[in-house]
Amino acid sequence: FLGIPRAASLAFEMGISPFISDITGQTRLPLFIYTLVFFGIAYWLCMTPSKLVDRFGKVLTPILLVLISSIFIYSLFKPIGNLVAPLGDYAKSPFLQGFLDGYLTMDAIAALNFGIVISIALNGMGIIEEKKLVSSTVKAGIMAGALLMIVYVMLAYLGAVSQSRFGATENGAQTLTNVVFFLFGPMGSVLLGVIFSLACLTTSVGLLTSCSQYFAALKPAISYRTWITILSLSSMLFANIGLTQILKISVPVLTAIYPMAIVLMVLALFDKYYQGNSQVYLFAMTLTSFVSISEALGQFGLKLKFLELIPFYSVGLGWIIPSIIGALVGFLYGNKGKWDVDKEESEERKIIV
Repeated sequence: FLGIPRAASLAFEMGISPFISDITGQTRLPLFIYTLVFFGIAYWLCMTPSKLVDRFGKVLTPILLVLISSIFIYSLFKPIGNLVAPLGDYAKSPFLQGFLDGYLTMDAIAALNFGIVISIALNGMGIIEEKKLVSSTVKAGIMAGALLMIVYVMLAYLGAVSQSRFGATENGAQTLTNVVFFLFGPMGSVLLGVIFSLACLTTSVGLLTSCSQYFAALKPAISYRTWITILSLSSMLFANIGLTQILKISVPVLTAIYPMAIVLMVLALFDKYYQGNSQVYLFAMTLTSFVSISEALGQFGLKLKFLELIPFYSVGLGWIIPSIIGALVGFLYGNKGKWDVDKEESEERKIIV
């Protein structure tokens, strides 16, 4: 509901808006036309999800990586500006603020959804055995994580050196557009717009496919194609409020759900150590969601004062300790019955002896 519309509005903001606003002075109608075409293409591509790897992964990702790397490398030979001292919260606690702002990338939430797409793609490549499927997924995840880290380091550098030349902008898309325009001129912005349109299209198609597959399995009465139609239309309408507004709406929503995604993934990584005990998930996710949702509501002035006693709550990480406590309580509660049985069996053996 946020990731798909944001992808479309981001592509428009980076590739089309700078030129349209200079010519017409307004972007409402162009944004509508762009999103109509964008989601029309996305809808068509979603009809054959098994072909996504061939249509996108083999061509688009290499092109995108080469482009971003080229921008970064060229900026080293044609300096944009000087590194300046960080402002606001980044001056006080850069790592913490960067971690919290990382929620806006939606990478963790998208990763949970893309699992379905990866599974479909691997099945289409003939990888069906569970062991091989898991191994291939892990390798793909590690590679994707490493590449994402490299990309974010390059983008962070470009953003840092651009401050002295362009000043503050409303969002990162505008910052990157300014950087590319400075380095390559108008044609650079056109190229960047095309590439990011394709990149954002890939993201949207992946999310539309995964969400539709999930909802179709959850509600078999509604077909996959119907879900694609519903999600495409609703995303197109929501995308038309603009990138800046979407990001503003995203902050409280992501404050609520992102910690849940992080905890869920951490629990999954250690699943074998507590043998898939469902109570661990239940208690950890319950406490995490209570704190994170309360933090999100606090942004609207609805604050629960007693939560301020929780360690790290004041810096936006109040969910960490409750999630750990919840996991421990769930582990103990979930194994209580097993331990009682073991105790009874031990006592019976003593009696027999």
